Amino acid sequence: MVFIQGFFMLNTIAMVLQNSMLTVLVCLYYFNLINNVDENLDIVRYPPFWATAGILFYALAFMFFHIAYSYMAYKQNYHFFILAQVIPDIACLILYSLLSVAFIYQYKKANSINAIKTL
Repeated sequence: MVFIQGFFMLNTIAMVLQNSMLTVLVCLYYFNLINNVDENLDIVRYPPFWATAGILFYALAFMFFHIAYSYMAYKQNYHFFILAQVIPDIACLILYSLLSVAFIYQYKKANSINAIKTL
C-alpha cells in the first residue's frame, strides 16, 4: 500500500480531491437546473436548490480548509490551530441551516399539495 503523505499524517490530498469532485458535481447540477428550468419554477422556494447550496458551501469550506491544513499545520503555525477549530464548525452550521431551509420548504410544499387534494 502506498501512502503519499505518510501513514501517520492526515491524507489531505484525498480530501481535497473528494471535495473538489463534489463541488464540480454541484456546479453541474446548477448548470443543468438553470438551462432546463421552467418559467413557473420559483428557484428560491425549490428545496433541492437549498440542499445543494448547503453541500456546495460545505465542500468549498472543507476543500480550502484541507488545502490550508496541509501547508499550515505541518509548518507548526499555531495561529492556524485556532482557525482549524472554528472553520469546520462554521461549515457545518451553514450546511445544517441550508438543509433546514430545504426541509421547511419541502414540508410547506407537501402540506399545500395535501390541502389541494382534500378540497
